[in-house]
Amino acid sequence: MTATLVHLGDLHLHQSPRQSDRLYAFDQIIDEALLFPALAAWLLPGDVFDAKSSIADRNALRVRVTRMADRAPVVICYGNHDQPGDLDIFGDLKAAWPVYVVDHPAMVTLEVAAPFIGGNGKPQMTLFVLPWPSVLSLSEERVTVRVRESDDTDWASLLREIFEVAGMG
Repeated sequence: MTATLVHLGDLHLHQSPRQSDRLYAFDQIIDEALLFPALAAWLLPGDVFDAKSSIADRNALRVRVTRMADRAPVVICYGNHDQPGDLDIFGDLKAAWPVYVVDHPAMVTLEVAAPFIGGNGKPQMTLFVLPWPSVLSLSEERVTVRVRESDDTDWASLLREIFEVAGMG
């Protein structure tokens, strides 16, 4: 059976003359996706905010993420524009499905809303979530890689190392 994931990246929410257009488009996507019969999860893979969020930015996102999580789980990860701690509050939202906020490389296993059956017979899927690599840490292995945008980083090697430590390489 097929499951549908709705991927909404690079929202760059911030107070500007175009914010209402941005939120209107976001609402249209949510409205359409709510009609998908096999909606399994929502993915917000970074750059949710354009810079440090304001109270108005967080409130606007809270309304929408709660609406999304009333239908299926939501996975939010940090991007290079998201400030440390800015997204954490969304993990505490009360809705029918959980909201996962990921700030380090992680494998996230979630029960899903769609009839997609995992290995244990329950509707679930596992996602490998890789936030923006300004500082990457894999908690169990205590592997930390510091990367600056100006570094000549061998990204292929870095990703291979991350996947190996995560048991996926």
